[in-house]
Amino acid sequence: MSDPIDLFGSPPLNPSTLRSSRSKSKSKPTSNTTLPTNKPADNFTAPNPTSPYTIHHLTITTPHTDTFTTHGPTRTFAALLPTILTAITSANSPSALKKLAALSATPSFADRGFTTFVIDLERGAHIALRIERHVDAPVFHCLPAPVYVVTARGPLRHDMGSGQRTVASGRARGVARTSRVVGTWVDGVGARRAARAAMEELVRGVQGVMRSEGGEGRSCILLGMNVESVWEVCVRYDDDVLRGAVGRGDGEGGRPRWRV
Repeated sequence: MSDPIDLFGSPPLNPSTLRSSRSKSKSKPTSNTTLPTNKPADNFTAPNPTSPYTIHHLTITTPHTDTFTTHGPTRTFAALLPTILTAITSANSPSALKKLAALSATPSFADRGFTTFVIDLERGAHIALRIERHVDAPVFHCLPAPVYVVTARGPLRHDMGSGQRTVASGRARGVARTSRVVGTWVDGVGARRAARAAMEELVRGVQGVMRSEGGEGRSCILLGMNVESVWEVCVRYDDDVLRGAVGRGDGEGGRPRWRV
């Protein structure tokens, strides 16, 4: 796999640059308070396969830096192991390394994997690794060719400075708490349709939302914004799976040859 990709590395938003209609809902805007991201519990079990056409995403959530990255999809959990090993070893967490050693001693680990793995850091911080599994025969058969990955996040709260409501940090907060994988598609039309539906769901019932859509090539980003919050849905044409397939064992039942 390639290096982690921050799906939402977009520049700060300016309401005056958004050209679109405003929501006509009469409900009140939501609060400007960003709730903390709770630490999840480890879950070293994996669901029994319900279909041979299961695809796997790895998400990495880092609350103390308010970041979220995703990797995949792949046909197997084993294909994600190099990225998982890199994330755990680079964190310099003795407890995480101990948990990884215990898991690696389990014969079924490379095939079944886990659901949630928490990396404990200093000062109470943590990183959460999650494996999301979905049954999707069209995407499964397409891999390891490039596919479209749709992700969403929001509401993100503007980081406002004191006094004159100026943006303090230049970015909105809440990425780690609100980001999620919407799904994966083999065609751009279906991916964009799903992205628009996801945006409709995010801003439903919120007042004064300005919306826009743009991008280059096969990827795009949908934005929603009002005076308090930002919502984003990204469509990424993900060719990571193609670049990382060689030597990784992500073929027809192949086992990985580590490339960390």
